[in-house]
Amino acid sequence: MLALACRKSCLLLPLAILARLAFAADQPESSAAAAKPRLAVTISKETTRITEPLREDGYPDYLAALNQIASEGVTPENNAAVPFWQAMGPKEINSDIRERFFAMLGIASLPEDGQYYVSLEEHARKPAPAESQTNETVAELWEVLDESMGRPWTEDELPLVAAWLKANEKPLELFVEASLRPRRYDPLLTVADDGLLIEVLLPGAQESREAARALAARAMLRLGSGQVDAAWDDLLAVHRLGRLVNQGTTLIDALVGIAIDGIACRGDNVLIAHGRLTSRQALSMRDKLREMPFGRTMTAKMDGAERLMYLDSVTAIARGGLDQLDRIAGSGESRGAASAILGWAGRVAIDWDVPLQMGNPWYDRLVAAGQKPTYAERKAAMNQIETELKDTAAKVRDVKSLAYEMLGGPRRVLSERLGQVFVSLLLPAVGAALEAEERGLMQRQLAELGFSLAAYRADHGEYPSQIADLLPKYAEAIQEDVF
Repeated sequence: MLALACRKSCLLLPLAILARLAFAADQPESSAAAAKPRLAVTISKETTRITEPLREDGYPDYLAALNQIASEGVTPENNAAVPFWQAMGPKEINSDIRERFFAMLGIASLPEDGQYYVSLEEHARKPAPAESQTNETVAELWEVLDESMGRPWTEDELPLVAAWLKANEKPLELFVEASLRPRRYDPLLTVADDGLLIEVLLPGAQESREAARALAARAMLRLGSGQVDAAWDDLLAVHRLGRLVNQGTTLIDALVGIAIDGIACRGDNVLIAHGRLTSRQALSMRDKLREMPFGRTMTAKMDGAERLMYLDSVTAIARGGLDQLDRIAGSGESRGAASAILGWAGRVAIDWDVPLQMGNPWYDRLVAAGQKPTYAERKAAMNQIETELKDTAAKVRDVKSLAYEMLGGPRRVLSERLGQVFVSLLLPAVGAALEAEERGLMQRQLAELGFSLAAYRADHGEYPSQIADLLPKYAEAIQEDVF
């Protein structure tokens, strides 16, 4: 999940005061709460959003629900994650979840040792062969890798990278095989048995970026030796990997998918500049990109996993007490007696349906903003939401007015103020995510335009004097520059 919207320290004082006020609430509130059913929340679309599957204690099982959604229609035969992990090996999957992870993939657990992918740094630190030995720092190795992805090169120019790619020949072919499959599902798991969505591990997303870099470097090596079609095959595989990662349910999956597609687009630009493409080649490459559009998915992630993450976090606190906030905020420290008081307040004085009902409209607004027809409208709507979120966070810290508000009904006021805390804490930085999506889409459109320009150049010996000259033979339309 994206970084939390507020620092944990901003919440401690308001929550402590909430606890004291809740402790002083009228006893009839406590008696009414004691008479309620066992669940602290109402299971409905307006509150929990999902009504099934349920945990053994009767609360929604958000982790199981998200796994059901993500795995629908996926089999070991059509799932790109199967050959991907056969190439990558199990080392990047937490040992506590490894057995469950592979069982949910529908395959046997992978052995610890095998001919798996090795990073450039790991390869460079091995004592042999001689061409792999290096004293370069990690930063210098990254510079070498970046260079290998950004221009045509030969084995003589970058022998370390060439040896690394040769050592990874089998894993790279499995990455290509994975990219050809139509679906990608990596099981969503947590180390804790009662794990929350905010604690889900996402090894597949980041390791896919590693695979994309290696394929992009090999594409540039092939281009450097004149293997234009083979270089294009590798770049296409990177494009496909980006789209597959983007099938994941979270904003992180979408952002990593965009980054991977950006790696491929960078390679496309080098291929266009140095590949000496014929007009037919260039237009064929452009059409291949159009066959796999990189559409807008951020709003779907907001409406799905990100919304469920908020609701999961609130219901976790409702059933386990406000001391669960430390877990959600990423801290394991105990609050001692304060935690006990906060837990009591959550069970007795808070109407937990209120924070749930407060969160859902915010996510509805985020989705609506992301679906506006133009970039300017989307940006304006998102800026308005982020301004209001800042105002909400400021109100959370304004504890002076809380005592006066309590006179109108302490339980409702406490519940609403706690909802404001959760909204401030848990809503993701969606504006930045949508901006990244806009840049990614524009980057892809520019790559397609680049192939049209290459086709024109091949036919006329030079680039057109203006972009409009591409119409209608080389381009049906020129995309608007949304920025």
